[in-house]
Amino acid sequence: MTEKELRKLRRVDLLEMLTVQIRENESLQDQVRELIDQLNDRKIMMSNAGSIAEAAIQVNGVFQAAQAAGDQYLENLVRLEEQKKAEYEKMRREAETEYQQMRQQIETECREMREKTEYECRQLRQKTETECRQLKEDTETECLELRQETKKKCEDVFQMVRKMIEENI
Repeated sequence: MTEKELRKLRRVDLLEMLTVQIRENESLQDQVRELIDQLNDRKIMMSNAGSIAEAAIQVNGVFQAAQAAGDQYLENLVRLEEQKKAEYEKMRREAETEYQQMRQQIETECREMREKTEYECRQLRQKTETECRQLKEDTETECLELRQETKKKCEDVFQMVRKMIEENI
């Protein structure tokens, strides 16, 4: 596992990996102690056996056990690396799925907000146009009334002036 991949792991995952490694290390240390004991036993046996050939045969068993322990350790490391790769890939896929869901949700919310805003703008525009038409009509009506009233007053004043002129003549 590369250093970059290790940095991306969560603390819990790192602790779990460390715990697994500690257990494997302790197991291997126990095996080493056991093998050392066996080796010491074999040394005693070799001294008792008296023959180099017999000692070689006995030591060969120790080497085979050490090789088996080393092979087992390497297999465990490979298995652990494959497991971590699988976990990483699963987390990556989950993150990608979550990202896509969030993106889709945000796009939907934005589209809905845009549609709602456009609808509200159309409503406001229609309302404003209606109010403007009504104001225009009211203004025109008021202007017409004022013009008629002013015309009436002018006619009344004109009639009064005419009457005054006729009386003075």
